[in-house]
Amino acid sequence: ADPIKDLLRHFDGEAAAAERQTLTADLVTQDIQGIRDLMKVGCYRAAVNMCGRLLIVCGQGYGKAGQLSKHTPHTLQLWLTRITLLKKSNLIEMAVSELSAFGDLDSPDFYYEYYPELNEQKKRGTMVPFSFRLLAAELPAHHNRINEAHVRLCQLLSTVRRIVRDIDRFVALDMMNEDERREALNLWTRRQSSVIQALIDCSLMKKDFHNAVQLFHKQLRLPGHPPSPALYSALGRVYLQIGDVQLAQHAFNSAADLRDVNNTVDAIASLTDAGLVAIAQNAFAEALGYLQQALTLQPDNPVLVNNTAVCLLYVGRMRDAMLLLEENLGTKPETMIRDETVLNVCTLYELESSLTAQRKLGMLRLASQWKNDNLNVASFKLQIQ
Repeated sequence: ADPIKDLLRHFDGEAAAAERQTLTADLVTQDIQGIRDLMKVGCYRAAVNMCGRLLIVCGQGYGKAGQLSKHTPHTLQLWLTRITLLKKSNLIEMAVSELSAFGDLDSPDFYYEYYPELNEQKKRGTMVPFSFRLLAAELPAHHNRINEAHVRLCQLLSTVRRIVRDIDRFVALDMMNEDERREALNLWTRRQSSVIQALIDCSLMKKDFHNAVQLFHKQLRLPGHPPSPALYSALGRVYLQIGDVQLAQHAFNSAADLRDVNNTVDAIASLTDAGLVAIAQNAFAEALGYLQQALTLQPDNPVLVNNTAVCLLYVGRMRDAMLLLEENLGTKPETMIRDETVLNVCTLYELESSLTAQRKLGMLRLASQWKNDNLNVASFKLQIQ
């Protein structure tokens, strides 16, 4: 289903909805490339449907629950893509339901050895991608089961750490050379980092900032994984959430030390960090100055446009905030129409006047011309009778 089309139908009728044209599963090649083409233009729900079609071809998917089927790396990658897209489309109930059929992803039929007739290359071990296990561990957090997700992620982290610790034993078993050993160690170190990041996200969802800070420091100390300015910047933002401006500034300074002052992206990041510190100190005019400098460097950045508009509101310039968002949404719809910008401009409409329905509908009509099915319709704040 296309939620924007459904909303348009409700307010403007069938004729208006019929004019909305988006890419669907019927309009792309019926293969993996078709899924990629749909994802590239943001048609995530259509890509979910495309995954379903390909799974049916493989004897899995809709209507096949409880029936015997053979897992392959191909089908598991399709399931991973489908459930990831369901999560990205905020269809969490469906994602959780479909994932539940896989259990702990560790039953015998998930291993190459279970299908000797199909395993001509004599591969050993699991066919389940690591990213599938990570998704299965973190998904409960998006289903109001944060503690369950935390436990699963800790279990996954324990397994990954054990592999990193015993990497030489696995290298010997697989008779790897030194280059292959180094590649394997780097791979599992990156995986360790991705699990820690998922645990950080989980801790922030629980508002367990103390644990999040501890995990950030573990990330920063990972061997073979040099600290990045983005990691220090993220840590600084957590410190701001708990009200420790001094430690936040220290983290932002560490990020700045790792950046190239002549690089535009790095300069924008440092200006944004400075703006966040100013906001935390209630120095909104100063914060606005930093964000406007950053916006001058990259005027097409939707995050900067949105943050600058929010700061304009903080300094009492609501009309300017609204005009900034409207101008960018109208002139750069492909990049600017996002959940955050649409939600903020519709919120400003409400703050300015109680008679906002037509302006919100105007935003819906604009979005329907440019945006595919990856926009949250709740952002329009339209009341459906």
